[in-house]
Amino acid sequence: MKAIAACADGVKPTKDAASGCPTCVPMPFDGVKCTKSKTKSCAKPAACASGVEPKRDGCCISCVPAKTPKCTNEQKKACKDSIATLSECPASADPKSVFDADTCCMTCKRPARPKPEAKCSKDDFKTCIDAAPECGASEKPLREKGQCCVSCRRPARDVPLRTVAKCAAVSECEGDEKPTRVKDDSGAFSCPSCKPPKPVCATACGTKQKCVRSKKKLEKGEDTSTEGECKNKKVKKLKMKAKSAADKAFLKDATADEIKAALQEIVDRFCDKEDNAEKCDKFQKALTDGMSVKIEKVKNDETDVQVEIPDVEAASVRRRLADDTSSLLDAALADPDATGDIQVSDNTDTDTGNTDVDVGNSASSLSVNACAILLVCGTMASILG
Repeated sequence: MKAIAACADGVKPTKDAASGCPTCVPMPFDGVKCTKSKTKSCAKPAACASGVEPKRDGCCISCVPAKTPKCTNEQKKACKDSIATLSECPASADPKSVFDADTCCMTCKRPARPKPEAKCSKDDFKTCIDAAPECGASEKPLREKGQCCVSCRRPARDVPLRTVAKCAAVSECEGDEKPTRVKDDSGAFSCPSCKPPKPVCATACGTKQKCVRSKKKLEKGEDTSTEGECKNKKVKKLKMKAKSAADKAFLKDATADEIKAALQEIVDRFCDKEDNAEKCDKFQKALTDGMSVKIEKVKNDETDVQVEIPDVEAASVRRRLADDTSSLLDAALADPDATGDIQVSDNTDTDTGNTDVDVGNSASSLSVNACAILLVCGTMASILG
């Protein structure tokens, strides 16, 4: 299928009669027009009516979900323990009604795989994630033992990394504001309403440390809390090389925050796979939340970056087993299903700060499917009417 081009300035997408896909893809967020001062001037949005999802009205948000889950560890554990006993969802079930925001869990489960204990192949994962319903505005993807992917599909995985990277321009959440998934009028991907603010540590961290969000706050799901703590850091050097003209242009002009958003999405895509659940459950939040990026060199279609990550490891596992945040990042970058049409290779040759890195010469690359910009056109067709 032919790749879908970006919409020209001021052009709204319509539905293509032949494919059911939008005729063009709108900008996920206009960071130039929607400045911080402009988004701050937006009126506080009211709760969305039943069946209505938030949309971006210019630089403002049309509404916010009436129920935004604040899932506690107790609820997460109760959900995990209960999934096996849930009945299968009937074929007529509305995918949007399966997740219960009050309990932070599903009300029914997907039909079992023929061999639920078998390792998931690449095709198994693709079949699973393509069939998964798109996550609602207040829904969190859940893991279900025996399945090959999480319970719902994050809208961000349907578009190229360079598109997700544009969400770096979204303003930070303020006060008790929570990030909300937003849909474009066409049903295409749009950036969330805000992004978690940077953590603040009461005491200045040392040169070999970085301020990261409190582990207790992350475990409680309070990703927008500004309470921070000093953690030792690792520094990794990565070389990023683009293949397509669009990705070359992205790398050439990308900001450090945009590179960070792209790397965070790579980790999130890796963690959409059930096979990676154990490592992701331990380190995903700490890694993606505590990551920071510095651009070192931009040359032609290559960009060298320095990535700082919190040095978090499993308490009961020896370091030589490489069960830590660094190993999760390495694994994500080495998974061709998690990255776009950009080669990412480890370029770390010296220790910087409090580092102890020995990850070899891992590299990853894959070609983005021409219609990856909108993975499931059937879903888009139903949204467009």
